[in-house]
Amino acid sequence: MFILIFLAGGFVSCTQDDDLSINDLSQIVAQGGDWQVTYFFDKDKEETHKFENYTFRFEDDGTMKAFLSGALMSTGTWSVRASSNKFVIEVEGTDALNELTDDWLIIEKTDRKIILRDDNDEHLEEIHLERV
Repeated sequence: MFILIFLAGGFVSCTQDDDLSINDLSQIVAQGGDWQVTYFFDKDKEETHKFENYTFRFEDDGTMKAFLSGALMSTGTWSVRASSNKFVIEVEGTDALNELTDDWLIIEKTDRKIILRDDNDEHLEEIHLERV
Protein backbone atom coordinates (compact mmCIF):
# COMPACT_ATOMS: atom_id res chain seq x y z
CA MET A 1 0.00 0.00 0.00
CA PHE A 2 2.84 2.41 0.91
CA ILE A 3 4.47 1.79 -2.47
CA LEU A 4 1.26 2.63 -4.34
CA ILE A 5 0.84 5.88 -2.39
CA PHE A 6 4.50 6.76 -3.03
CA LEU A 7 4.17 6.09 -6.77
CA ALA A 8 0.91 8.05 -7.02
CA GLY A 9 2.57 11.01 -5.30
CA GLY A 10 5.44 10.86 -7.78
CA PHE A 11 3.09 10.98 -10.76
CA VAL A 12 1.23 13.97 -9.33
CA SER A 13 4.45 15.91 -8.74
CA CYS A 14 5.66 15.22 -12.31
CA THR A 15 2.51 16.53 -13.94
CA GLN A 16 2.41 19.69 -11.83
CA ASP A 17 5.63 20.97 -13.41
CA ASP A 18 4.24 20.50 -16.93
CA ASP A 19 1.14 22.53 -16.05
CA LEU A 20 2.99 25.82 -15.60
CA SER A 21 1.14 28.73 -17.09
CA ILE A 22 2.87 31.21 -19.35
CA ASN A 23 2.88 33.75 -16.49
CA ASP A 24 4.44 31.15 -14.19
CA LEU A 25 7.13 30.57 -16.80
CA SER A 26 8.00 34.28 -16.91
CA GLN A 27 8.31 34.38 -13.12
CA ILE A 28 10.37 31.19 -12.91
CA VAL A 29 12.80 32.23 -15.65
CA ALA A 30 13.36 35.63 -14.03
CA GLN A 31 13.53 34.49 -10.40
CA GLY A 32 17.28 34.43 -10.51
CA GLY A 33 19.87 31.88 -11.31
CA ASP A 34 21.57 30.87 -14.49
CA TRP A 35 20.45 28.67 -17.34
CA GLN A 36 22.51 26.64 -19.79
CA VAL A 37 21.86 25.13 -23.21
CA THR A 38 21.81 21.35 -22.80
CA TYR A 39 20.68 20.59 -26.34
CA PHE A 40 20.68 22.58 -29.59
CA PHE A 41 19.60 21.17 -32.95
CA ASP A 42 19.90 23.32 -36.07
CA LYS A 43 18.57 22.24 -39.49
CA ASP A 44 20.10 18.81 -39.84
CA LYS A 45 22.55 18.40 -36.98
CA GLU A 46 23.01 18.63 -33.24
CA GLU A 47 25.17 21.66 -32.31
CA THR A 48 25.06 21.82 -28.54
CA HIS A 49 28.85 22.22 -28.46
CA LYS A 50 28.45 25.83 -29.70
CA PHE A 51 27.09 26.76 -26.26
CA GLU A 52 29.68 24.97 -24.16
CA ASN A 53 30.70 27.12 -21.18
CA TYR A 54 27.86 29.62 -21.79
CA THR A 55 25.32 30.46 -19.12
CA PHE A 56 22.36 32.80 -19.46
CA ARG A 57 20.60 34.98 -16.93
CA PHE A 58 17.07 36.23 -17.61
CA GLU A 59 16.38 39.34 -15.54
CA ASP A 60 12.88 40.34 -14.44
CA ASP A 61 13.15 43.61 -16.39
CA GLY A 62 13.27 41.67 -19.69
CA THR A 63 17.02 41.80 -20.19
CA MET A 64 19.14 38.74 -20.80
CA LYS A 65 22.84 38.36 -20.10
CA ALA A 66 25.09 35.80 -21.78
CA PHE A 67 28.22 34.71 -19.92
CA LEU A 68 31.11 32.68 -21.31
CA SER A 69 33.10 30.96 -18.56
CA GLY A 70 31.73 33.54 -16.10
CA ALA A 71 32.62 36.64 -18.15
CA LEU A 72 29.80 38.78 -19.54
CA MET A 73 29.84 38.36 -23.34
CA SER A 74 26.59 39.96 -24.48
CA THR A 75 23.25 41.33 -23.42
CA GLY A 76 19.87 41.10 -25.07
CA THR A 77 16.18 40.92 -24.31
CA TRP A 78 13.65 38.20 -23.62
CA SER A 79 9.89 38.01 -23.26
CA VAL A 80 7.07 35.52 -23.12
CA ARG A 81 4.08 36.08 -25.40
CA ALA A 82 1.14 34.27 -23.87
CA SER A 83 -1.15 34.88 -26.85
CA SER A 84 1.11 32.89 -29.18
CA ASN A 85 2.82 30.60 -26.64
CA LYS A 86 6.24 31.97 -27.58
CA PHE A 87 9.49 32.69 -25.79
CA VAL A 88 11.19 35.55 -27.66
CA ILE A 89 14.96 36.05 -27.43
CA GLU A 90 16.96 38.84 -29.05
CA VAL A 91 20.72 38.83 -28.51
CA GLU A 92 23.77 39.78 -30.52
CA GLY A 93 27.29 38.48 -30.21
CA THR A 94 29.05 35.42 -31.51
CA ASP A 95 27.48 33.27 -34.21
CA ALA A 96 26.20 30.91 -31.51
CA LEU A 97 24.49 33.73 -29.62
CA ASN A 98 22.96 35.09 -32.82
CA GLU A 99 21.33 31.69 -33.35
CA LEU A 100 19.31 32.21 -30.17
CA THR A 101 17.53 35.25 -31.59
CA ASP A 102 14.11 33.96 -32.55
CA ASP A 103 10.44 33.68 -31.66
CA TRP A 104 10.54 30.20 -30.09
CA LEU A 105 7.45 28.04 -29.58
CA ILE A 106 7.27 26.76 -26.02
CA ILE A 107 7.07 22.96 -26.24
CA GLU A 108 7.71 22.01 -22.60
CA LYS A 109 8.21 24.06 -19.45
CA THR A 110 9.04 23.21 -15.87
CA ASP A 111 10.77 25.15 -13.12
CA ARG A 112 14.09 23.52 -14.17
CA LYS A 113 13.81 22.94 -17.93
CA ILE A 114 12.40 24.69 -21.00
CA ILE A 115 12.17 23.11 -24.45
CA LEU A 116 11.74 25.51 -27.37
CA ARG A 117 11.27 24.92 -31.09
CA ASP A 118 11.59 27.36 -33.98
CA ASP A 119 8.20 28.81 -34.93
CA ASN A 120 9.06 28.36 -38.62
CA ASP A 121 8.06 24.81 -39.65
CA GLU A 122 10.51 24.91 -42.55
CA HIS A 123 13.49 25.56 -40.27
CA LEU A 124 14.10 22.62 -37.95
CA GLU A 125 15.62 24.12 -34.82
CA GLU A 126 15.20 23.12 -31.17
CA ILE A 127 16.82 24.27 -27.95
CA HIS A 128 16.71 22.90 -24.39
CA LEU A 129 17.51 25.25 -21.51
CA GLU A 130 18.10 23.91 -18.01
CA ARG A 131 18.62 25.77 -14.75
CA VAL A 132 22.20 25.43 -13.51
